[in-house]
Amino acid sequence: MAIDVVMPRLGWTMEEGTLVEWLKDPGDTVEAGDLLFTVESDKALNEIESMDAGTLHIPSNAPAAGDVVPVGAVIGYLLAEGEQGPQQVPALPTPSSAGGAESSPASSTPTAAASASSPTAGKSPAISPRARKLAKELGVSWEGLAGSGSSGRITEDDIRAAAASGSEPQVEGGQPASTEAITGERTPMSPIRRAIAERLSASHRGGAPVTLTAELDATALVELREQAKPRPAFNDYLIRFVATTLGRHPTLNTSLSGDDVVQRDGIHVGF
Repeated sequence: MAIDVVMPRLGWTMEEGTLVEWLKDPGDTVEAGDLLFTVESDKALNEIESMDAGTLHIPSNAPAAGDVVPVGAVIGYLLAEGEQGPQQVPALPTPSSAGGAESSPASSTPTAAASASSPTAGKSPAISPRARKLAKELGVSWEGLAGSGSSGRITEDDIRAAAASGSEPQVEGGQPASTEAITGERTPMSPIRRAIAERLSASHRGGAPVTLTAELDATALVELREQAKPRPAFNDYLIRFVATTLGRHPTLNTSLSGDDVVQRDGIHVGF
């Protein structure tokens, strides 16, 4: 009988993980203890050991490298010698089908991800438990937000975006405040970077602000300013310094938009 290879739970709060790569190829013989695949959670990269032996079989509809997979979802099979494996893996659970995901057979790992995808009863939109917790921490009213996740599910990034833009107060009808489109090169956030953003955001709002000051010799700047006609303000120089720095270090000129990190096309300084 085929043995399910599933997305493991690597922590109590883990709901999903990114399948980074397979460390074995389809058809390879796998022994118990062999490194089978790599998973990226919101905390670290982990190489997953096989608990069983068999021949690796990855159906054509199985999650590919880079896909985000719920905990407990089947991503492949281990087969006995000469055994014909299933042609497909079960469909990944979604908010609309999460209730039926619990009845899907999985070898020894419970499909605990179903509870994270269950839609909220009533008229409120679906929201993940972690997004709900983050909304409470940041004081965001999420009931009227438009979710960017599957089937309109509200994600942690939606909560962070609402908190950052101040769009959490809703007008009658539940329409969120519109925000200016951010243009530039988009890169999907990795789970680790998403966790870092969440922790930094919570730390910024919940911790005491700290300001560091330092002295520097600005004699050359003062002399340069004295030579200019008309004489610029010191703020003009500071704006130029900031803009030049952003051009030399483009990573500083990024922002979050939904689930993406956006490398902005232009340099804009608000002072």
